[in-house]
Amino acid sequence: MGFETGQLDERINNAKEEMRDLIGWAFTHCLSSRSFDYSQVRVQTSAPASAAVPVPNMTLKQARVVRVLRDLAPEQASWLRYAYAGRDALSEYPDIETTAKWLWLNHQSTLGELTQAKQSRLQGFVLPALQQIRHEQNTGERLYTTARLLELTADSVSATQPCWKRDWAPHWRTMCGDLRNLDHVALLTALAKYDLDRKSVNTDNRKTA
Repeated sequence: MGFETGQLDERINNAKEEMRDLIGWAFTHCLSSRSFDYSQVRVQTSAPASAAVPVPNMTLKQARVVRVLRDLAPEQASWLRYAYAGRDALSEYPDIETTAKWLWLNHQSTLGELTQAKQSRLQGFVLPALQQIRHEQNTGERLYTTARLLELTADSVSATQPCWKRDWAPHWRTMCGDLRNLDHVALLTALAKYDLDRKSVNTDNRKTA
């Protein structure tokens, strides 16, 4: 039983890695359809921006990846593009905006009664959480130590080392856990849609042959 579970986990991990590679490969031939001022990165409330569009020399396989991502839930597609497409900061902005909004609203729904001041301070962890989990999924390593995270969020959060474990670490772990789960579900959903799209195209080709 344990061996079968191990095999299943390995197949799932391999499938997720395949989808990561496909996204990175496909988006090397994409252009951003919008540009944004990166200095405005924060938890936003505007509607998701349009995704990257394929350029003329894109292959059918690459176009399929882009099309599949557009069929995902906005937060799933935005996260996968942000995490694995390897684009410049301006091109990433709309996906950061959408994923950050999703993460904050998701976390906010679990907070209960908190002062507006503490909620505002908690928002300071949203963007570092995105950066942390993207780095983790691509390298297997953490991006921020606790000391570095506190230093990075000093202006917005004002957290101190003594109160980290009590007041802030649970929120940080929850945000990171939510992003890991988003990554897992989005990758497997994208791969399933990619395989379905490929089979559908092959069936249509056989019918018209």
